[in-house]
Amino acid sequence: MTLIDKKNQKAVRVSYKPGRHKAIAESAFMRKRGQGIAPTEIPAEEAWEMADIVWDAPEDEVLTIGSVEDYLWGDDFGEIMGLVPCDNCGELVSKVYLRVVGKSHMCIPCSGYER
Repeated sequence: MTLIDKKNQKAVRVSYKPGRHKAIAESAFMRKRGQGIAPTEIPAEEAWEMADIVWDAPEDEVLTIGSVEDYLWGDDFGEIMGLVPCDNCGELVSKVYLRVVGKSHMCIPCSGYER
C-alpha cells in the first residue's frame, strides 16, 4: 500500500514481505473484502485471524518500508480491493494497479511504468 500525506504531498510504500502475503490474501477477512463486503460486516474473529498472521510473525519478516517520496496528490480513486502477488517481487498488488510486462503481471515499481 502507499500511505499518502495529502497535506504535505509525501508518500511512503509499505508492503508485506513475501511469505506472509499468501496467508493474508487467503484469509477469510481478505476474501470477503475482495467480494466488496465492508470490514464492519465481517465477524471480528475473522478480522483477528488475519491480524494474528502479522502479529505472530517475527518483526523482521512482516513489512518492507520504502523511503518517503514527493507525491502530488490527484484524484481520489476510492476503495480498491482484489489483491494478487506481483510476478516479480511477490508484493500484494490491487488488481487495478497491475501492469502487464510480457507475460508477467507486475506492481508499478517492478514494471518500470511511471503510474
